[in-house]
Amino acid sequence: MLSYILLSSLVAVFISYFILRRRGATKPVAYSYSPLPKDGNFHVRLLTLCPGPPGSPIRFDLTPKNLTNATPFEALSYVWGDASVTKQAHLCGKPFNVTTNLHSALRHLRYPDRPRTLWVDAICINQYDDDEKQSQVATMPKIYAAASNVIVWLGEADSSEEEVFDKLQKWQEEDEGLDCRPPVFSARINATLGKEVTRERYDASIHSSKEVLYFDDLETALTHWAEDSNESRHGDKINASPFRGEDRPTLSESEASALKRIFTDRPYWSRLWVVQEVVYASRATIVCGNREIPWEIIQSISRRFQFGGANKPSFPSGIIEPAQEMDQWREAKSGEHAWLTEQQTLLRVVSGLSRKKCTDPRDRIFASVNLLSTPKPILAPSYTLSVSEVYRQATVAMIRDTKSLNCICAARPRECDNERPQRRTGLVEREYVPSWVPDWDSEPLKESMVNLQYATSRYSASGGVPIDEHEVFSEIPSGLWVSAILCGKIWSTSPLGTARCFGRVTALRGVVETLQERPVAYIIGGEDMIRAIWRTLVKDCIWVKDSTWRLREEDLLRFDAIFNSMFGPFNVSSSSKEDKTAPKDKYWEDVFLEWLFKSWSDWTFCSTEDGVFVLAYGDVQEGDVVAVVRGADVPLLLRYHGDAFQGKPLPKGTEGFFSVVGPAYAHGLMDGQVLKIYGRDEVQWRKTAVVLI
Repeated sequence: MLSYILLSSLVAVFISYFILRRRGATKPVAYSYSPLPKDGNFHVRLLTLCPGPPGSPIRFDLTPKNLTNATPFEALSYVWGDASVTKQAHLCGKPFNVTTNLHSALRHLRYPDRPRTLWVDAICINQYDDDEKQSQVATMPKIYAAASNVIVWLGEADSSEEEVFDKLQKWQEEDEGLDCRPPVFSARINATLGKEVTRERYDASIHSSKEVLYFDDLETALTHWAEDSNESRHGDKINASPFRGEDRPTLSESEASALKRIFTDRPYWSRLWVVQEVVYASRATIVCGNREIPWEIIQSISRRFQFGGANKPSFPSGIIEPAQEMDQWREAKSGEHAWLTEQQTLLRVVSGLSRKKCTDPRDRIFASVNLLSTPKPILAPSYTLSVSEVYRQATVAMIRDTKSLNCICAARPRECDNERPQRRTGLVEREYVPSWVPDWDSEPLKESMVNLQYATSRYSASGGVPIDEHEVFSEIPSGLWVSAILCGKIWSTSPLGTARCFGRVTALRGVVETLQERPVAYIIGGEDMIRAIWRTLVKDCIWVKDSTWRLREEDLLRFDAIFNSMFGPFNVSSSSKEDKTAPKDKYWEDVFLEWLFKSWSDWTFCSTEDGVFVLAYGDVQEGDVVAVVRGADVPLLLRYHGDAFQGKPLPKGTEGFFSVVGPAYAHGLMDGQVLKIYGRDEVQWRKTAVVLI
């Protein structure tokens, strides 16, 4: 009987619950955002975090304010976290769900006895109003720049992490009042090309004269400062370095591990949007659990690593590398060092932040635009645009900025449909994406032949002839009209065709042995065939300790001997026999072999019909064309698509519609050799125009 009564009661409760739910009685009334004023001024909502004791519910209110004369506020920089996992707070007395990470931040930032004024994007922006979100996102730099303090919230902290924060705070207090700033190279530096470097002491209030020194290359300049790092000039006197031996920062193994968890492993450092939030902050504070330190501690530790000499910290510099990188962006954006600010092109910013993560692929561009000294108006955030259109507009802006097509040569191409140059974007949808538009949501190509951040290269296939803007941006929708000298088709029946994507020494030996049946002289320049093979495989460069340079005569002799010992002996021409007997060195043998197999990893080794050796990236197929394109430092592999596209006929004076397969190294055509045939005549270049689709 008792069981029956209990069962009946439970049934009644469930029935009542579902009836009430159906009527909406149990559904809480959600907060309803009022539109922000539209009077020509920029308005934001500021969050007033109500005071409360630990453990009490989180409560806050929202008030619209004109940003130009708003009450002083702090802006929160944080990672949203999983949006599906939330905790309840109360906004203007009504339930309001926030992510667990944001709830934790508000709980730690709340004062017990007074309100705190904040700006928090997830709450202060109506996330369900796309127009408002688009407008506010575009002006977020203004918001973070207007904040009196930007709070960098890293999340909860355990006891060991709190102890490390205490130690960092102690180091900061010891360094206060000491000028530890290193001299800055204020002139443009192009280490890749080995141009002359100037260094100017930049702060007249600290350094009595703006002494300018000249160095042959950046390495010499840095060596000079490494030797001089124990001096800091104040007026006409030279004082001892402020980094004293007894002050050398030291950490135990457990403390170093905790420091790594804070500054390397936290999701915060991997996110894209937070970069601009810290960059625009006039003042920033790092908060982790119940501990906080000023951002300047990152600068202080970085300078100890760079210029501390014997007083460098005892722990690896990589532990705080993500934070150091962000600090470099702050320095570049500050405008204090003109050469850094001038180089902040869209291409450099996008490539420099390629390892950062974002949820929407379009944010790869939108977040980068906000870091430019002069934002591109055509690239204002607009989430009504497709990924394809955002990436196309960004690529056009990069081409205009750099006056070259190198951004196409270095970025990772998409997998291309054989029938149409249609590519899949990072989103689920299927949409047409021009083949010349790179996938900016992917990291740049490994072993690229172009420095993507600077749009420069060690090669000059088109002889430095710049693009013609009036010619490049044609009337073809999504098309790119370029001048291209077609240098031959890929010949799949060539013995080299079997070398595609090989990855083993035995496969390489087989290809080289097959080539012994060919004439020993390479088609371009009459070079020894075997040397031409390995020079193609390494793209005529050598890589040593993160430095890469074009091969020199001594390198050719040295590596001839190493290649012959590994894959020979070969029947070589008499002119190069003595090269094969050059002495070998174990160090250089290791360097060469490491670079040899690293260089053509994921690249395809093939040949044109005329016998030109090619190392190409992408889905190489028979009939693809090697082209030297005006404005590109390296050749491109193109695929012919006929004389009509999307119902439009081929423009007069062009060779056809082509899609971009990927960049290519063509041995013997990398240093402007085509100019010997075509020269720099504008008319000649225009006679070889193609349309990239």
